Amino acid sequence: MTSDSVDQFEQAQRFAFSDWHPPIMALIWHYLDRLSAGTVGLFALILGLYWSGFWLLAVRFARSRPSLGYLTLLAAFSPMLVTIPAMLWKDSLVFSCFLSASGLLAASASRTGIRRAVLITPALLLLLTGALARHNAMLAAAPLLLLAVRRAPLQTSGAQASHAQASHAKASYAKASGARVAGAEILRLGVIILATVAATSLASWLLNRHVLDARQTGVANSLMAFDIVGLAARTGSNGLPGSWSGDEQHRIINDCYEPWAWDSLSWGRRAFVRERLVASGHWQHGLRDPWLTAIASHPRAYISHRLAYARMLLRPLPASFPQPEPISVTYGFTANGGYRAIAQTVSAFSGAPIIADLWRPGLWVAFAMATCVVAGLRGRRHLKSCQAKSCLAKSFQAKSCQAMSCQAMSCQATSCQTMSRQAGYFALSGLLYALPLVVVGVASEFRYVYWTIGAVFIATLILASDWLAERVSRPAGALPGLPDPPLVLAEPLRA
Repeated sequence: MTSDSVDQFEQAQRFAFSDWHPPIMALIWHYLDRLSAGTVGLFALILGLYWSGFWLLAVRFARSRPSLGYLTLLAAFSPMLVTIPAMLWKDSLVFSCFLSASGLLAASASRTGIRRAVLITPALLLLLTGALARHNAMLAAAPLLLLAVRRAPLQTSGAQASHAQASHAKASYAKASGARVAGAEILRLGVIILATVAATSLASWLLNRHVLDARQTGVANSLMAFDIVGLAARTGSNGLPGSWSGDEQHRIINDCYEPWAWDSLSWGRRAFVRERLVASGHWQHGLRDPWLTAIASHPRAYISHRLAYARMLLRPLPASFPQPEPISVTYGFTANGGYRAIAQTVSAFSGAPIIADLWRPGLWVAFAMATCVVAGLRGRRHLKSCQAKSCLAKSFQAKSCQAMSCQAMSCQATSCQTMSRQAGYFALSGLLYALPLVVVGVASEFRYVYWTIGAVFIATLILASDWLAERVSRPAGALPGLPDPPLVLAEPLRA
């Protein structure tokens, strides 16, 4: 536990909430605390969702690529991911909720009726919970919904493809152009993003304001104060409202700005900034107007300030197992043998030269962008292959054996295209989760990109498995992107 965890746990025990942290985690913790007093209930929930999510995805992916299923389970033990459920943070809750929801939605894609509803209903609840736990998470939830909206099954490959599946593949891809498919996909994603943001914002407003009556703390002012002080350090002009002495003006311009976080304005020797804003009532009234005025007056300085913060996201952070703060012992934490063994193993791996460099939050934003591009290129390649193989299968409809072979090739290409598309959904979800940090981030902690790391891991495994399967199954001398030649059976000898 950390100070953030303690704050939310105390709210859970009192059933009195504030909006500095989204109250959903404290609300869940309140009822788990009644079932099992202390931290055990929430820890068990996060840990259970973590492993359930990886197991569901592994089972689902194994139906198409057995090796991908095993790799997905192994990814859960990687040093970058295995530490995520160790801390009672809302970031860990978001990760576990999104992971389990992804597994349920992927499993629902090939089902119909009541069995599909049984899987989708808890998945939507998990997505909503994760989206309510972090404001930027509502954007990341939208691409995951497409795992269920696009219902092409993962397991259609090779000889397992049926005639009905082949007909569906031909109808979907034979006449589609790459531009039309991309345009439809972007439109669908845009609609889902808008609907997700609207629904989550409404749910957050109703829950926080009308159900829980969460105390308003002016949390958005942390961003605005950070930006205003950042501009003051670059322009020599203090844009904070209120009356400030000459010494305070000098300190705000020359001493209060740190590009990696706003925290110094609220704690330590620079805490006078927030204290004066609260005492004068400007914090309660809000800093939106002076914030907008400062940006409009100094747009170049604002861009420079935000770029400086983005560079802080690329700085290396300590690559070690998260250490519990002393307060954790008060709430029941014990460093037993199992904990020490895991901590030593993770620290040993994370200290390696290459792996240690991965503890840079901004690097995972770049990885998510690159993975989105690769998934798009792979999907375009498979789309062309689907078109070619569908047409080839159609030309051999008169000969049943040849038609069955071509239909299998068409469905195999369709399955590959589906996997590339799902890899793109995960990568885009991770990108939308972390990208807002560049514009509205107020700190550069590594936990802020937890879901981005997991989403990029899963997307990369899907793309790597798809690429390896293509390399293994491609006949020697075959040209990439062209359909394999159909099986031609010799006619029987006649008497």
